[in-house]
Amino acid sequence: MSILFRQNGYSLIELIVVIVIIGILASVAMNTLDGVEDVSRFEETRVEMDLLAYAIAGNPELVSGGVRTDYGYIGDIGALPQDWDALVTNPGYITWKGPYITDEFSTGAGNIYFKLDAWGAAYSNPNNIQFISTGNGQAITRQLAKSVRDLFYNQVYLTLTDYDLTPPGIDNVDSAKILLTYPDGVGGLTTKSKNPTANGLVVFDSVPIGIHRLGTIIIPNNDTLIRKVNINPGQDYYADIQYYEDIWGSGGGTAFQLELVSGSDSLTSANCFKLTFWIVNNTGSPITISSFDLSWTGPDGYYKKADWNSINVRNGNPALGNGDAVVFSSAQTINPGQSLPISVEQFHRNSNGGGPPVDMTGSQFTVEFSDGSTITFTVATCDG
Repeated sequence: MSILFRQNGYSLIELIVVIVIIGILASVAMNTLDGVEDVSRFEETRVEMDLLAYAIAGNPELVSGGVRTDYGYIGDIGALPQDWDALVTNPGYITWKGPYITDEFSTGAGNIYFKLDAWGAAYSNPNNIQFISTGNGQAITRQLAKSVRDLFYNQVYLTLTDYDLTPPGIDNVDSAKILLTYPDGVGGLTTKSKNPTANGLVVFDSVPIGIHRLGTIIIPNNDTLIRKVNINPGQDYYADIQYYEDIWGSGGGTAFQLELVSGSDSLTSANCFKLTFWIVNNTGSPITISSFDLSWTGPDGYYKKADWNSINVRNGNPALGNGDAVVFSSAQTINPGQSLPISVEQFHRNSNGGGPPVDMTGSQFTVEFSDGSTITFTVATCDG
């Protein structure tokens, strides 16, 4: 008896179907891998752009004792780098303290990889408020700050008094000098020197971000006090400087009610809709203020927010208009001889506080405080 064995195989059609299916799966897998790789490169580029931004303008999260400690290249030089090489090689500046970034892929000679995104394309030049990666076919932008002003045109407001809070007075404005030293933008340092006003106010403008040296010279005593000031992006600096001796006596000021500090009124921001002015207490006694009425000659505008000495005392609805009272959330006290800023923002067209911004340049403002003091001033220019 013979036994027959039948050997079954795959037909040509079946083999073709299998090959087609394998090809489809391979194509899907490759597309998926390409997508994963692209996401990975995007994330790698984003992280590297953050590191480059920190190298240029500092890392705001590096803080010691509640004070920011890192301002990058700008903090040391006072200007943007002209090219990426300036972050790793000193262009010949005395104040340069780099390298500000380390190229982990170079052995010391090349130092090129930090200039390239994850696709191998070069970043745009860093001599701008932002830089761009275009390696993936569309722009990835890293902004250093909201504006150039935030990095290089900050203001420093100081009030100088002696031990019993007496300002210099009109007869003693030359008896003190304030020196602010900071990078000049071309590799060196510059020092601005100012005498205080009779009310003790000193204002420095166009100050770049960084940790700068502030010196107070009391000329009668030939004494100098040194401190550091931290200038953060877009944040004007306010400080009271009180000398530890009675230099000017009780006659340093002039006995009036609250007064406007001459020349302290300004409009800031790009839209010229934030009003700031300084007042001084020359009465010799503390004054407590719970509200003020604000009126002006000029365009119609409405605002919601008011700050007293950088403390928010009014914020919210309803919006306030010409002649309305700003009622403080809590009463505030100004001490004898003290100068402090008041800010009102932001003027908008609509009565609900919204709509387009209103430029208040040229408006004459009148402020009547709850103690009866009244000041009037005209803001002729905008510092935005």
